[in-house]
Amino acid sequence: MIKDNYLSKRAVMYSRHSAEDKQEFSIPLQEEEGKKFADKFNIKIIKFFRDAGKSGLKAENRPDFLKLYEYAKTHKFDYVLVFDATRWGRFQDTDEAAYYEMLFKREGKRIIYIERGFIEDENPLLASLTKSIDRYMAADYSRKLSEKVSLGSKKIASLGFSVGGKAPYGLKRMLLNSHKQPVSILNDGERKSIDNERVTFTPGDKKEIEIIKRIFHQFTEEKLLKKEIAQLLNKEGIKSPKGKLWDTGKVHDILNNENYIGTKIYNKRTQKLKTPSRKNPRDEWIKVENAFEAIILKELFFRVQEKLGQLKVHYTQEELISELKKIYREYKRITSLLINEWKESKNTACASTYTRRFVSLYNAYIKVEYMPKRAFNFFKKREKQRLILVGHVKEKLNVNGYNVSYKDEFLYINNKKINIIHSIPRKRHGYKYWTFYFETQKVDYVLCIGFEDKDAKDIHKYYLFPKEMIKENIVNINVSRDSKYDDYIIEDLNEISHLN
Repeated sequence: MIKDNYLSKRAVMYSRHSAEDKQEFSIPLQEEEGKKFADKFNIKIIKFFRDAGKSGLKAENRPDFLKLYEYAKTHKFDYVLVFDATRWGRFQDTDEAAYYEMLFKREGKRIIYIERGFIEDENPLLASLTKSIDRYMAADYSRKLSEKVSLGSKKIASLGFSVGGKAPYGLKRMLLNSHKQPVSILNDGERKSIDNERVTFTPGDKKEIEIIKRIFHQFTEEKLLKKEIAQLLNKEGIKSPKGKLWDTGKVHDILNNENYIGTKIYNKRTQKLKTPSRKNPRDEWIKVENAFEAIILKELFFRVQEKLGQLKVHYTQEELISELKKIYREYKRITSLLINEWKESKNTACASTYTRRFVSLYNAYIKVEYMPKRAFNFFKKREKQRLILVGHVKEKLNVNGYNVSYKDEFLYINNKKINIIHSIPRKRHGYKYWTFYFETQKVDYVLCIGFEDKDAKDIHKYYLFPKEMIKENIVNINVSRDSKYDDYIIEDLNEISHLN
């Protein structure tokens, strides 16, 4: 009998239940099925491992799953019983699920899904195919569930209700019943218990509201800088929203928070299936005005935004360079710290603005003929790389006898002046980008070369931009998913021989 084949075998059982889905088998039910399966085949379960309320997306977030593997390395048993592939994990990469099975297999332990039984013993090929399908379905379930939750959350947010998270400083979460009538204030950690109940914001602690109004008043009527407002609050011992000291950023967050005029904003950021959080473009934001009671007049709020906008004005290159010259005349040197201090006292651009507009502070420094040693080494290295790239391009084109020359750091093809710039991919918001900084607009074309990785050895893609395209100072291109620049891709460098 098949029952005798498993006589005296030993097993442990792993169970997992996610708090994200109330319809999943509970841990007691999984273990009950496991015991029935073990009795059927005379298998002795020697230990139970349980991850309650844990997502199956990542192994490292499941304490008992990790303990199970350590136990497998030091104890003798034959099987790991798991209710089905979804309890083992909903890994988005199905190879990851197979990888963890292989780790246990190396320790001499077989993973048995009790819902499937010992099908490997009867048909190994069928078992392999079945497991692959089960792993895919386990991963697909999480993807579909994530999409449903996202759509549901966006629908609720579009009606002006809160989808989750804490209330902003000065506001409280108000529970509404099915008729959208107030029920009670929710404390931190409390949640609604009925699906058709909703949560909105309402004015909260009176002292916090007074502080918010004071910040708006001091910024507009008293014309204090954000830094000065923070200093006054700290001097009086008033704590910031998280109980810490105030600073310029925290004051700015208060002044820029549309919740204070009753506007609900959702979907500023996205984070799905435990992936890194990323910012969403503004056209994907869900914005509902008059969603709840305001504590700041709209007229005052927009006056503040206008003033903040003046502080964030789109400076021209000439204006930015002019401010750097003033800093250099004042201090005989330039650093990011000095730029930021200058910003606070003169209401000018911050260091990050220079980095964004010029790609690096060094690019900005050279505009005012300031060259610290580190910047000198930076440009020396970059120019060496540029010469290598120019040689690469000339070699490609000279093979076909094209009229190519190099003069004053520019390439000339058919009497057209071409600037060659390059970029290595850098991560931003979870994606890799090439950042191309157009150092001058006094050219006919710019040949942009994107490298495969940070070592700058293998070229991944070429872009050729005409001067009409380089009115902006900088272009960021998503390495893997940006299609709006596809028309400017050069597949073969010989294509640029036709420039006219």
